[in-house]
Amino acid sequence: ERLLIEGFRAMPPWRKAEIVMSLTRASGEMSLAGLRVRHPHAAPRELCLRLAALRLGRAAVVRAFGWDPGMEDLP
Repeated sequence: ERLLIEGFRAMPPWRKAEIVMSLTRASGEMSLAGLRVRHPHAAPRELCLRLAALRLGRAAVVRAFGWDPGMEDLP
């Protein structure tokens, strides 16, 4: 753990940002994969909205898009 922390401290900021972006992208891909398993018939837009609900919360999606992720289908 100490070596890992030292390595991150020695790393240039652009490389740290690159790692964070890569981890964020991978997290989104894994979240989408899980959503596809739970909602196999969902359209791409619905998956996008469900991903937004995971990231931002249900209330934000209801306010911004007028759609409740607790519902099964889009209006």
